[in-house]
Amino acid sequence: MKKIIGILLAALMVVSFFAACGGENGNVTGNSDPSVSDSDTINQETEGSNSGSEEADLGVFQKNATIEQTVLYDESSLKITATGLNYGDSSVSLELLIENNSEKDYTVISGSIGYNCNSINGMMIPDGFINSTVTAANKVNESMDFDYDSLMIYGIKEIADMEIGFMIEDENNKKQYTGPLALKTSAADSYDYDENSYSKTITSFVSKTVLDYSVVDFSDDELFNDGNIRVVSTALVEKDEEKQVLFLEVVNDTTNQLVVSVRSIGVNNLLIQQGLWDGDIVNAGKRAVMDIDLSSVTEGKYPEVFGIEKIGTVTFNISVATIDGKDITKEGTVEIDLPGSDNGPDKTGTEVYSDKDIIITYKGIFEGSKSYDDDLHALFLVENNSSKTITVDDADDSLSINGFMCDYSFWGSTVPSGQCAVMDVSIDSESVDKNSITIDNVSSLKMNLEIRDNNYNRIDSPKIAVETES
Repeated sequence: MKKIIGILLAALMVVSFFAACGGENGNVTGNSDPSVSDSDTINQETEGSNSGSEEADLGVFQKNATIEQTVLYDESSLKITATGLNYGDSSVSLELLIENNSEKDYTVISGSIGYNCNSINGMMIPDGFINSTVTAANKVNESMDFDYDSLMIYGIKEIADMEIGFMIEDENNKKQYTGPLALKTSAADSYDYDENSYSKTITSFVSKTVLDYSVVDFSDDELFNDGNIRVVSTALVEKDEEKQVLFLEVVNDTTNQLVVSVRSIGVNNLLIQQGLWDGDIVNAGKRAVMDIDLSSVTEGKYPEVFGIEKIGTVTFNISVATIDGKDITKEGTVEIDLPGSDNGPDKTGTEVYSDKDIIITYKGIFEGSKSYDDDLHALFLVENNSSKTITVDDADDSLSINGFMCDYSFWGSTVPSGQCAVMDVSIDSESVDKNSITIDNVSSLKMNLEIRDNNYNRIDSPKIAVETES
Protein backbone atom coordinates (compact mmCIF):
# COMPACT_ATOMS: atom_id res chain seq x y z
CA MET A 1 0.00 0.00 0.00
CA LYS A 2 1.21 3.45 -0.82
CA LYS A 3 2.91 5.11 2.13
CA ILE A 4 2.81 8.64 0.80
CA ILE A 5 1.23 11.13 2.99
CA GLY A 6 3.56 10.39 5.62
CA ILE A 7 4.47 8.30 3.22
CA LEU A 8 0.69 8.40 2.66
CA LEU A 9 1.27 12.04 1.69
CA ALA A 10 4.98 12.36 2.42
CA ALA A 11 5.19 12.67 -1.32
CA LEU A 12 2.18 15.01 -1.10
CA MET A 13 1.76 15.15 -4.82
CA VAL A 14 4.08 17.67 -6.41
CA VAL A 15 4.54 19.72 -3.27
CA SER A 16 6.79 17.24 -1.45
CA PHE A 17 9.19 17.32 -4.34
CA PHE A 18 9.38 21.01 -4.94
CA ALA A 19 9.10 22.81 -1.61
CA ALA A 20 10.16 26.22 -2.87
CA CYS A 21 11.34 29.07 -0.67
CA GLY A 22 8.32 31.31 -0.16
CA GLY A 23 9.37 34.56 1.45
CA GLU A 24 7.16 37.23 -0.03
CA ASN A 25 6.27 40.48 1.64
CA GLY A 26 2.68 40.55 0.44
CA ASN A 27 -0.13 42.49 2.04
CA VAL A 28 -3.12 40.99 3.85
CA THR A 29 -5.88 42.58 1.85
CA GLY A 30 -9.05 40.52 2.17
CA ASN A 31 -11.42 41.50 -0.60
CA SER A 32 -9.64 44.70 -1.65
CA ASP A 33 -7.68 45.02 -4.88
CA PRO A 34 -4.02 44.85 -3.82
CA SER A 35 -1.20 45.86 -6.09
CA VAL A 36 1.30 43.20 -7.04
CA SER A 37 4.88 43.86 -6.01
CA ASP A 38 8.09 42.34 -7.30
CA SER A 39 8.66 40.83 -3.89
CA ASP A 40 5.90 38.33 -4.62
CA THR A 41 8.26 36.50 -6.93
CA ILE A 42 9.58 33.22 -5.55
CA ASN A 43 13.32 32.81 -6.06
CA GLN A 44 15.59 29.87 -5.40
CA GLU A 45 19.36 29.79 -5.63
CA THR A 46 20.56 27.00 -7.88
CA GLU A 47 22.96 24.62 -6.14
CA GLY A 48 26.45 24.27 -7.48
CA SER A 49 26.81 27.75 -8.93
CA ASN A 50 30.36 29.03 -8.61
CA SER A 51 29.54 32.63 -9.43
CA GLY A 52 27.28 34.06 -6.80
CA SER A 53 23.53 33.47 -6.96
CA GLU A 54 21.90 32.22 -10.12
CA GLU A 55 18.25 33.07 -9.61
CA ALA A 56 15.33 31.04 -10.92
CA ASP A 57 11.92 32.62 -11.24
CA LEU A 58 8.60 30.91 -10.64
CA GLY A 59 6.79 34.07 -11.61
CA VAL A 60 4.38 36.37 -9.83
CA PHE A 61 1.27 35.20 -8.04
CA GLN A 62 -1.51 37.61 -8.89
CA LYS A 63 -3.32 38.90 -5.80
CA ASN A 64 -6.11 40.84 -7.46
CA ALA A 65 -8.90 38.25 -7.53
CA THR A 66 -11.72 38.74 -5.03
CA ILE A 67 -14.93 36.93 -4.17
CA GLU A 68 -18.37 38.06 -3.15
CA GLN A 69 -19.68 36.70 0.12
CA THR A 70 -21.18 33.35 -0.85
CA VAL A 71 -23.19 30.77 1.07
CA LEU A 72 -21.60 27.43 0.22
CA TYR A 73 -23.73 25.20 2.42
CA ASP A 74 -26.95 25.68 4.39
CA GLU A 75 -28.62 22.53 5.68
CA SER A 76 -29.72 21.05 9.02
CA SER A 77 -29.24 24.44 10.69
CA LEU A 78 -25.54 24.44 9.73
CA LYS A 79 -24.38 27.23 7.43
CA ILE A 80 -20.96 27.69 5.79
CA THR A 81 -20.25 31.04 4.14
CA ALA A 82 -17.18 32.05 2.12
CA THR A 83 -16.50 35.61 3.23
CA GLY A 84 -13.33 36.59 1.36
CA LEU A 85 -9.85 35.85 0.02
CA ASN A 86 -7.00 36.95 2.27
CA TYR A 87 -3.57 37.25 0.62
CA GLY A 88 -0.68 36.69 3.03
CA ASP A 89 3.08 36.50 2.65
CA SER A 90 3.28 32.86 1.56
CA SER A 91 -0.30 31.73 1.06
CA VAL A 92 -3.80 32.80 0.17
CA SER A 93 -6.62 32.01 2.59
CA LEU A 94 -10.25 31.36 1.84
CA GLU A 95 -12.04 32.84 4.83
CA LEU A 96 -15.07 30.94 6.08
CA LEU A 97 -17.80 31.60 8.62
CA ILE A 98 -19.34 28.41 10.02
CA GLU A 99 -22.62 28.96 11.89
CA ASN A 100 -24.25 26.20 13.93
CA ASN A 101 -27.88 27.12 14.67
CA SER A 102 -28.80 23.62 15.79
CA GLU A 103 -28.85 21.88 19.15
CA LYS A 104 -26.06 19.50 18.10
CA ASP A 105 -22.29 19.82 17.98
CA TYR A 106 -20.75 19.50 14.51
CA THR A 107 -17.26 18.87 13.17
CA VAL A 108 -16.46 20.28 9.73
CA ILE A 109 -13.47 18.81 7.86
CA SER A 110 -11.97 19.61 4.47
CA GLY A 111 -8.72 18.78 2.68
CA SER A 112 -8.01 15.71 4.81
CA ILE A 113 -6.56 12.35 3.83
CA GLY A 114 -9.99 10.81 4.27
CA TYR A 115 -11.89 13.40 2.23
CA ASN A 116 -10.42 15.98 -0.11
CA CYS A 117 -12.20 17.24 -3.20
CA ASN A 118 -10.77 20.76 -3.31
CA SER A 119 -9.82 22.23 -6.67
CA ILE A 120 -8.59 25.55 -8.03
CA ASN A 121 -8.86 26.56 -11.67
CA GLY A 122 -9.76 23.04 -12.72
CA MET A 123 -6.86 21.34 -10.88
CA MET A 124 -7.35 19.13 -7.82
CA ILE A 125 -5.27 20.56 -4.97
CA PRO A 126 -3.98 18.66 -1.89
CA ASP A 127 -4.31 21.74 0.28
CA GLY A 128 -6.87 23.72 2.24
CA PHE A 129 -7.10 21.57 5.37
CA ILE A 130 -9.49 22.50 8.15
CA ASN A 131 -10.85 20.50 11.08
CA SER A 132 -13.26 22.67 13.00
CA THR A 133 -15.64 21.78 15.83
CA VAL A 134 -18.64 24.07 16.17
CA THR A 135 -20.70 23.51 19.28
CA ALA A 136 -24.46 23.97 19.38
CA ALA A 137 -25.72 27.54 18.89
CA ASN A 138 -22.23 28.89 18.19
CA LYS A 139 -20.16 29.96 15.20
CA VAL A 140 -16.50 30.03 14.23
CA ASN A 141 -14.26 31.80 11.72
CA GLU A 142 -11.97 29.46 9.76
CA SER A 143 -9.25 29.87 7.12
CA MET A 144 -8.41 27.43 4.35
CA ASP A 145 -4.78 28.09 3.35
CA PHE A 146 -3.28 27.48 -0.11
CA ASP A 147 0.48 28.00 -0.50
CA TYR A 148 1.65 30.16 -3.39
CA ASP A 149 4.65 27.96 -4.17
CA SER A 150 2.61 24.78 -4.47
CA LEU A 151 -0.10 26.49 -6.52
CA MET A 152 2.44 27.92 -8.97
CA ILE A 153 4.09 24.53 -9.42
CA TYR A 154 0.70 23.37 -10.67
CA GLY A 155 0.81 26.35 -13.02
CA ILE A 156 -1.71 28.36 -10.99
CA LYS A 157 -0.74 32.04 -10.68
CA GLU A 158 -4.13 33.48 -9.81
CA ILE A 159 -7.41 32.13 -8.50
CA ALA A 160 -10.26 32.14 -10.98
CA ASP A 161 -12.50 29.59 -9.33
CA MET A 162 -12.53 27.07 -6.49
CA GLU A 163 -14.42 23.94 -5.59
CA ILE A 164 -14.47 23.11 -1.90
CA GLY A 165 -15.89 19.99 -0.29
CA PHE A 166 -16.68 19.30 3.36
CA MET A 167 -17.23 16.24 5.49
CA ILE A 168 -19.70 17.17 8.23
CA GLU A 169 -20.06 14.93 11.27
CA ASP A 170 -22.54 15.42 14.09
CA GLU A 171 -22.10 14.44 17.73
CA ASN A 172 -23.66 11.04 16.99
CA ASN A 173 -20.92 10.31 14.41
CA LYS A 174 -23.36 10.64 11.52
CA LYS A 175 -21.40 11.85 8.51
CA GLN A 176 -22.46 13.83 5.49
CA TYR A 177 -20.33 14.68 2.44
CA THR A 178 -21.18 17.88 0.61
CA GLY A 179 -19.39 17.11 -2.63
CA PRO A 180 -17.62 19.98 -4.43
CA LEU A 181 -19.17 23.41 -3.80
CA ALA A 182 -18.41 25.97 -6.53
CA LEU A 183 -17.04 29.44 -5.93
CA LYS A 184 -16.00 31.91 -8.64
CA THR A 185 -13.74 34.93 -8.26
CA SER A 186 -13.56 38.23 -10.10
CA ALA A 187 -10.88 36.69 -12.37
CA ALA A 188 -13.10 33.88 -13.69
CA ASP A 189 -14.42 35.60 -16.81
CA SER A 190 -10.97 36.52 -18.14
CA TYR A 191 -9.13 33.32 -17.16
CA ASP A 192 -7.87 31.05 -19.97
CA TYR A 193 -9.08 27.57 -18.99
CA ASP A 194 -7.88 26.06 -22.27
CA GLU A 195 -4.21 26.55 -21.43
CA ASN A 196 -2.60 23.56 -19.67
CA SER A 197 -0.46 25.52 -17.22
CA TYR A 198 0.62 22.41 -15.31
CA SER A 199 2.14 20.85 -18.43
CA LYS A 200 4.07 24.02 -19.23
CA THR A 201 5.36 24.30 -15.68
CA ILE A 202 6.48 20.70 -15.29
CA THR A 203 8.40 20.79 -18.57
CA SER A 204 9.94 24.25 -18.47
CA PHE A 205 10.45 25.11 -14.81
CA VAL A 206 11.51 21.75 -13.47
CA SER A 207 13.54 20.73 -16.53
CA LYS A 208 15.80 23.74 -15.93
CA THR A 209 16.53 22.31 -12.46
CA VAL A 210 15.35 25.49 -10.80
CA LEU A 211 15.05 23.70 -7.49
CA ASP A 212 17.86 21.28 -8.18
CA TYR A 213 15.49 18.74 -9.70
CA SER A 214 15.28 17.64 -13.29
CA VAL A 215 12.73 16.06 -15.59
CA VAL A 216 14.24 12.83 -16.89
CA ASP A 217 11.32 12.09 -19.16
CA PHE A 218 8.05 13.80 -20.12
CA SER A 219 5.34 12.49 -22.41
CA ASP A 220 1.97 13.92 -23.34
CA ASP A 221 0.88 10.67 -25.00
CA GLU A 222 -2.52 9.53 -23.79
CA LEU A 223 -1.78 6.25 -22.02
CA PHE A 224 -5.22 5.45 -20.62
CA ASN A 225 -8.77 6.30 -21.66
CA ASP A 226 -11.67 4.39 -20.21
CA GLY A 227 -15.05 5.82 -19.33
CA ASN A 228 -13.74 9.32 -20.12
CA ILE A 229 -11.07 9.05 -17.45
CA ARG A 230 -7.76 9.77 -19.17
CA VAL A 231 -4.06 9.78 -18.28
CA VAL A 232 -2.88 12.59 -20.55
CA SER A 233 0.75 13.08 -19.48
CA THR A 234 3.54 11.52 -17.44
CA ALA A 235 6.67 13.12 -16.00
CA LEU A 236 9.58 11.32 -14.37
CA VAL A 237 11.29 13.74 -11.98
CA GLU A 238 14.68 12.97 -10.43
CA LYS A 239 17.03 14.40 -7.82
CA ASP A 240 20.67 13.35 -7.43
CA GLU A 241 20.04 10.25 -9.56
CA GLU A 242 18.49 8.66 -6.47
CA LYS A 243 15.06 10.10 -5.75
CA GLN A 244 12.61 9.43 -8.58
CA VAL A 245 8.89 10.14 -8.72
CA LEU A 246 6.58 9.49 -11.65
CA PHE A 247 3.74 12.05 -11.95
CA LEU A 248 0.52 11.17 -13.77
CA GLU A 249 -1.81 13.87 -15.08
CA VAL A 250 -5.35 12.50 -14.88
CA VAL A 251 -8.41 14.13 -16.48
CA ASN A 252 -12.03 13.41 -15.56
CA ASP A 253 -14.13 14.24 -18.61
CA THR A 254 -17.32 12.87 -17.07
CA THR A 255 -20.07 14.77 -15.29
CA ASN A 256 -19.54 12.83 -12.06
CA GLN A 257 -17.11 13.04 -9.17
CA LEU A 258 -15.01 9.85 -9.31
CA VAL A 259 -12.22 8.09 -7.44
CA VAL A 260 -9.17 7.12 -9.52
CA SER A 261 -6.94 4.45 -7.98
CA VAL A 262 -3.44 3.24 -8.83
CA ARG A 263 -2.31 -0.21 -7.73
CA SER A 264 -0.01 -3.15 -8.59
CA ILE A 265 3.19 -1.34 -9.54
CA GLY A 266 5.92 -3.15 -11.46
CA VAL A 267 9.41 -2.18 -12.56
CA ASN A 268 11.28 -3.84 -15.43
CA ASN A 269 8.71 -6.67 -15.66
CA LEU A 270 8.90 -7.27 -11.90
CA LEU A 271 5.71 -6.71 -9.92
CA ILE A 272 6.85 -5.17 -6.62
CA GLN A 273 3.94 -3.35 -4.98
CA GLN A 274 0.58 -5.09 -4.86
CA GLY A 275 -2.70 -3.69 -3.66
CA LEU A 276 -3.67 -0.03 -3.49
CA TRP A 277 -0.93 2.58 -3.90
CA ASP A 278 -3.02 5.73 -4.21
CA GLY A 279 -6.65 6.71 -4.62
CA ASP A 280 -7.65 10.30 -5.37
CA ILE A 281 -10.99 12.02 -5.79
CA VAL A 282 -11.22 13.83 -9.15
CA ASN A 283 -14.16 16.17 -9.56
CA ALA A 284 -16.21 16.27 -12.75
CA GLY A 285 -14.35 18.07 -15.54
CA LYS A 286 -11.19 18.48 -13.44
CA ARG A 287 -7.55 17.38 -13.55
CA ALA A 288 -5.42 15.75 -10.87
CA VAL A 289 -1.72 15.00 -10.54
CA MET A 290 -1.11 11.59 -8.98
CA ASP A 291 2.34 10.33 -8.07
CA ILE A 292 4.22 7.05 -7.90
CA ASP A 293 7.31 7.37 -5.73
CA LEU A 294 9.55 4.90 -7.53
CA SER A 295 12.29 5.35 -4.95
CA SER A 296 9.86 4.17 -2.27
CA VAL A 297 8.52 1.31 -4.41
CA THR A 298 12.03 -0.07 -4.98
CA GLU A 299 13.37 0.89 -1.56
CA GLY A 300 15.66 -1.44 0.36
CA LYS A 301 17.20 -4.59 -1.07
CA TYR A 302 14.85 -4.87 -4.03
CA PRO A 303 17.03 -3.15 -6.66
CA GLU A 304 20.18 -5.04 -5.69
CA VAL A 305 18.60 -8.44 -5.05
CA PHE A 306 16.34 -8.43 -8.11
CA GLY A 307 18.64 -6.58 -10.51
CA ILE A 308 16.46 -3.52 -11.13
CA GLU A 309 18.88 -0.74 -10.17
CA LYS A 310 18.13 1.12 -13.41
CA ILE A 311 14.43 1.63 -14.09
CA GLY A 312 13.45 1.20 -17.72
CA THR A 313 9.77 0.31 -17.67
CA VAL A 314 7.03 1.00 -15.14
CA THR A 315 3.67 -0.75 -15.13
CA PHE A 316 0.65 -0.12 -12.94
CA ASN A 317 -3.07 -0.71 -12.92
CA ILE A 318 -5.73 2.01 -12.89
CA SER A 319 -9.31 1.59 -11.74
CA VAL A 320 -12.17 4.07 -11.56
CA ALA A 321 -15.05 4.00 -9.09
CA THR A 322 -17.89 6.20 -7.94
CA ILE A 323 -17.51 8.13 -4.71
CA ASP A 324 -19.40 5.35 -2.88
CA GLY A 325 -17.07 2.65 -4.19
CA LYS A 326 -18.94 1.22 -7.18
CA ASP A 327 -16.54 0.22 -9.99
CA ILE A 328 -17.41 1.85 -13.30
CA THR A 329 -14.49 0.61 -15.41
CA LYS A 330 -12.45 -2.56 -15.58
CA GLU A 331 -9.00 -2.30 -14.09
CA GLY A 332 -6.62 -1.35 -16.89
CA THR A 333 -2.85 -1.76 -17.14
CA VAL A 334 -0.59 1.13 -18.15
CA GLU A 335 3.01 0.60 -19.26
CA ILE A 336 5.51 3.46 -19.47
CA ASP A 337 8.91 3.17 -21.13
CA LEU A 338 11.51 5.36 -19.45
CA PRO A 339 15.06 6.25 -20.51
CA GLY A 340 16.86 3.46 -18.68
CA SER A 341 17.58 -0.23 -18.72
CA ASP A 342 14.60 -2.39 -19.62
CA ASN A 343 16.25 -5.61 -18.53
CA GLY A 344 14.01 -8.02 -16.69
CA PRO A 345 14.63 -9.10 -13.11
CA ASP A 346 17.60 -11.18 -11.97
CA LYS A 347 16.29 -14.75 -11.81
CA THR A 348 19.30 -16.32 -10.14
CA GLY A 349 18.98 -17.96 -6.74
CA THR A 350 17.83 -21.25 -5.24
CA GLU A 351 14.92 -22.77 -7.15
CA VAL A 352 12.42 -24.12 -4.63
CA TYR A 353 9.50 -24.86 -6.97
CA SER A 354 9.14 -25.51 -10.69
CA ASP A 355 5.88 -26.97 -12.02
CA LYS A 356 2.71 -25.96 -13.87
CA ASP A 357 4.82 -23.35 -15.76
CA ILE A 358 5.48 -21.59 -12.46
CA ILE A 359 8.93 -21.09 -10.94
CA ILE A 360 9.65 -19.87 -7.40
CA THR A 361 13.23 -18.87 -6.59
CA TYR A 362 14.61 -18.14 -3.13
CA LYS A 363 16.76 -14.99 -3.09
CA GLY A 364 17.83 -14.93 0.57
CA ILE A 365 17.05 -13.37 3.95
CA PHE A 366 17.60 -9.66 4.49
CA GLU A 367 17.10 -7.02 7.15
CA GLY A 368 14.21 -4.57 6.88
CA SER A 369 14.97 -1.46 4.84
CA LYS A 370 13.23 1.03 7.13
CA SER A 371 14.35 2.28 10.52
CA TYR A 372 11.15 1.07 12.18
CA ASP A 373 11.29 -2.39 10.58
CA ASP A 374 13.04 -4.86 12.90
CA ASP A 375 11.78 -7.92 11.03
CA LEU A 376 13.84 -10.12 8.76
CA HIS A 377 12.58 -10.66 5.23
CA ALA A 378 12.75 -13.85 3.19
CA LEU A 379 12.61 -12.77 -0.45
CA PHE A 380 11.47 -14.94 -3.35
CA LEU A 381 10.95 -14.40 -7.08
CA VAL A 382 7.74 -15.84 -8.56
CA GLU A 383 7.84 -16.37 -12.32
CA ASN A 384 4.51 -17.10 -13.99
CA ASN A 385 4.93 -18.66 -17.44
CA SER A 386 1.42 -20.08 -17.47
CA SER A 387 -1.53 -18.70 -19.40
CA LYS A 388 -3.42 -17.64 -16.25
CA THR A 389 -3.08 -15.01 -13.59
CA ILE A 390 -2.07 -16.78 -10.40
CA THR A 391 -2.02 -15.97 -6.69
CA VAL A 392 0.63 -17.49 -4.43
CA ASP A 393 -0.42 -17.51 -0.80
CA ASP A 394 0.67 -19.30 2.35
CA ALA A 395 -0.89 -22.04 4.44
CA ASP A 396 -1.40 -20.46 7.86
CA ASP A 397 1.35 -20.86 10.46
CA SER A 398 3.54 -22.94 8.19
CA LEU A 399 6.89 -21.12 8.33
CA SER A 400 9.79 -22.70 10.16
CA ILE A 401 13.42 -21.55 10.25
CA ASN A 402 16.20 -23.76 11.59
CA GLY A 403 13.48 -26.12 12.83
CA PHE A 404 11.65 -23.42 14.87
CA MET A 405 8.14 -22.29 14.03
CA CYS A 406 8.08 -18.53 13.44
CA ASP A 407 5.45 -15.83 13.42
CA TYR A 408 5.38 -13.95 10.15
CA SER A 409 3.27 -11.85 7.82
CA PHE A 410 2.70 -12.45 4.13
CA TRP A 411 0.01 -10.84 1.99
CA GLY A 412 0.30 -13.12 -1.01
CA SER A 413 1.51 -12.39 -4.54
CA THR A 414 -0.78 -12.07 -7.54
CA VAL A 415 1.17 -12.55 -10.77
CA PRO A 416 -0.32 -11.99 -14.25
CA SER A 417 0.56 -14.36 -17.05
CA GLY A 418 4.07 -13.83 -18.41
CA GLN A 419 5.23 -11.69 -15.50
CA CYS A 420 7.36 -11.97 -12.38
CA ALA A 421 6.64 -10.76 -8.85
CA VAL A 422 8.35 -10.27 -5.53
CA MET A 423 7.25 -12.57 -2.71
CA ASP A 424 8.22 -10.98 0.60
CA VAL A 425 7.78 -13.01 3.80
CA SER A 426 8.28 -10.77 6.84
CA ILE A 427 9.60 -12.76 9.81
CA ASP A 428 8.45 -11.26 13.10
CA SER A 429 11.27 -9.68 15.11
CA GLU A 430 10.11 -11.35 18.34
CA SER A 431 10.38 -14.77 16.71
CA VAL A 432 13.78 -13.81 15.36
CA ASP A 433 15.01 -12.89 18.84
CA LYS A 434 13.33 -15.79 20.65
CA ASN A 435 14.78 -18.36 18.26
CA SER A 436 18.19 -16.66 17.97
CA ILE A 437 17.86 -16.30 14.21
CA THR A 438 20.29 -14.10 12.30
CA ILE A 439 20.91 -13.55 8.64
CA ASP A 440 24.13 -15.54 8.90
CA ASN A 441 22.87 -18.62 10.76
CA VAL A 442 19.83 -19.61 8.70
CA SER A 443 20.41 -23.21 7.63
CA SER A 444 16.86 -24.23 6.71
CA LEU A 445 13.58 -22.59 5.79
CA LYS A 446 10.32 -24.45 5.19
CA MET A 447 6.91 -23.12 4.23
CA ASN A 448 3.66 -24.44 2.75
CA LEU A 449 2.11 -22.51 -0.14
CA GLU A 450 -1.19 -22.42 -2.03
CA ILE A 451 -1.23 -21.52 -5.73
CA ARG A 452 -4.63 -20.60 -7.16
CA ASP A 453 -6.03 -19.08 -10.35
CA ASN A 454 -8.27 -16.02 -10.69
CA ASN A 455 -11.36 -18.09 -9.91
CA TYR A 456 -9.76 -19.35 -6.70
CA ASN A 457 -9.28 -22.82 -8.15
CA ARG A 458 -6.30 -24.58 -6.59
CA ILE A 459 -3.45 -25.16 -9.02
CA ASP A 460 -0.99 -26.66 -6.56
CA SER A 461 -0.08 -26.83 -2.85
CA PRO A 462 3.71 -27.02 -2.80
CA LYS A 463 5.83 -27.43 0.31
CA ILE A 464 8.97 -25.44 -0.26
CA ALA A 465 12.21 -26.06 1.56
CA VAL A 466 15.56 -24.27 1.51
CA GLU A 467 18.68 -25.90 2.92
CA THR A 468 21.77 -23.70 3.13
CA GLU A 469 25.12 -23.73 4.80
CA SER A 470 24.96 -21.41 7.80
